[in-house]
Amino acid sequence: MTEKQIEDLLVNETRMLPLPAGGEQVMTGPKLMWDNLDLIIRTRSFTLDEIIAFSRQTMSSKGYSFEEAFKSVVAYIDGRISR
Repeated sequence: MTEKQIEDLLVNETRMLPLPAGGEQVMTGPKLMWDNLDLIIRTRSFTLDEIIAFSRQTMSSKGYSFEEAFKSVVAYIDGRISR
């Protein structure tokens, strides 16, 4: 990868995530995280709803904010799939 390609993956993007009880959660993260999330969903490893549910469980058990929990869950799943 070129330096430019790497820099592009680190640029933040913002998306709106649907919440189970209705409403949406604004989430900002690097393009690389969003690309990984899209791959996880596309390969049918997990649905977005499942990832959000895992994130909410992580919030409760670890005391993380939703943003921290969501990023942690996406990174964990990506790491498990990449093995």
